[in-house]
Amino acid sequence: MGLYDKYKGKDFTYLEPAIKIDPMQLKIPLAMLAGLVILLVLFMFIASQVQFNPISAEFEEQPMRIDFQKSIIVTVNVLNVFPENARNVQVRVVPESTALIVFPAQVKTIPFIETATHKSMQFNLTTLNYAKGSHEFKVIVSMNNQVFEKKFTLEVV
Repeated sequence: MGLYDKYKGKDFTYLEPAIKIDPMQLKIPLAMLAGLVILLVLFMFIASQVQFNPISAEFEEQPMRIDFQKSIIVTVNVLNVFPENARNVQVRVVPESTALIVFPAQVKTIPFIETATHKSMQFNLTTLNYAKGSHEFKVIVSMNNQVFEKKFTLEVV
């Protein structure tokens, strides 16, 4: 007499699952889930590689009209994107066109920027001999031992 002989001939259908799932039916949902995970990992990788540029600039008036104005004020905004406060942030405006002049100073220093806040500085730009056309300049910011750079175009008509 065996241990389980007393259950011989009994109906154990109540132990079977209520819904029978064929493993082949799970193939498409599992493939979709795997694709979603791959896309999520890819998106996270791309997001980690793309660096946010904390520099923006606004012109007093764009395009600059030589008839009415001899110079234009450019407001440069610098955003602290670091988790810690930034000290002695250098902002430099460098003309790429020989016809563009920045005065009185090309380099200014922001003493302190708190995390996730921005500071603004103004620079005067003029064109040499009031040259018309497109003039490029770049703004270079040194903050927390990292250098950020962005190009802008001044239209002169």
